[in-house]
Amino acid sequence: MKKMKNKLFIIYLLCILFFLTSCDLLYNHYTHDIYKGCIYLIDTDGSNLTKVIDIGYKCDKYSLLGAKNIQYTPDGNKLIIDFNGSLFSVNIDGSDSTLINNTLPVWGQPSISVVEPKTAFSTKIEYSGGWQDSFYDIFIVNLDATGLTNLTNTYEVDEMYPCFTPNGYEIIFSTVIYLWPRNYYINRLNINSGTIDTLATNNDHVYRHLTFSPDGTKIYFTKYINNIKSLYVMTSDGTNQEQLYEDIIILDYLSFSPDGSKIVYNDYQNLYVVNSDGSGITQIETAINPRYSHISHNGAKIVYSDNSITGNIYIIDVDGCNEIMIHQGYKPTFSPDDSQIAFSGSYLYETIDYWE
Repeated sequence: MKKMKNKLFIIYLLCILFFLTSCDLLYNHYTHDIYKGCIYLIDTDGSNLTKVIDIGYKCDKYSLLGAKNIQYTPDGNKLIIDFNGSLFSVNIDGSDSTLINNTLPVWGQPSISVVEPKTAFSTKIEYSGGWQDSFYDIFIVNLDATGLTNLTNTYEVDEMYPCFTPNGYEIIFSTVIYLWPRNYYINRLNINSGTIDTLATNNDHVYRHLTFSPDGTKIYFTKYINNIKSLYVMTSDGTNQEQLYEDIIILDYLSFSPDGSKIVYNDYQNLYVVNSDGSGITQIETAINPRYSHISHNGAKIVYSDNSITGNIYIIDVDGCNEIMIHQGYKPTFSPDDSQIAFSGSYLYETIDYWE
């Protein structure tokens, strides 16, 4: 009986071996790499790569959905991350990750106060009973997820592109009032009193890229006139509006040198540095298909990622010299002390075997 059991066991093993061998003979063996998105920190020389936090889902490397926006808080201790409309606050060591916008999806780039731990963002709110079922409002929230407040709460009006004033207690934003003809505004809202002042208006196209100069005395923005986008500047009270550059394409955002003398931006194919008075525009020839360009806080370097499938992050001098590729990834941004760069990246999570 014991010999019979041993024979059956041997036959069982031979059957398994035959099955596995036949799989290799009848089917082709493949492996599939699965990646996971994350936020990294890296030194500006490309050393000391550190993963901060996982984001997103496991998927093919070329299907990863990375962060839409990454910003440091002014003290450099936290990152504010917009992942697919969800806004997170996390310490740079990866601890204390907090969803701060509840279930409200972020639209556009949020703005962080330099005075208080707050961020402002726009989101689409559902309304009923009108000709359109949703409109954009401006919300503000503390970075610990408390104090979520709708600052505008207006029906048949869109409020978008919020930007904190340097004093931290006011927000400028773009407004569209859906009358006929439509009216477009740049408004300033006092967070404490709720008072809204109009700084600029037109009836042709929405204002975009609202950005303060580093000293807070000027506001830069773009608008279309006769289907041509132009860059404008005005003083912070809305006076002295001036066109700086006509027929300009700004794909992502404006980034200022610390003294306010230069602006860095990119279009779909090129990286540019221009004087803040609109003169002396220079194309950085070595930068190919740049995205998300930022100038360092000391004004010496520019960081950007290219538009390749996997993304490559480059650092280059503002004069176009000494370009280096430091890592694969997207959405790079300098830390406040310029020692590190935060960016959206990925890592190999697992490898799956399969036969076909």
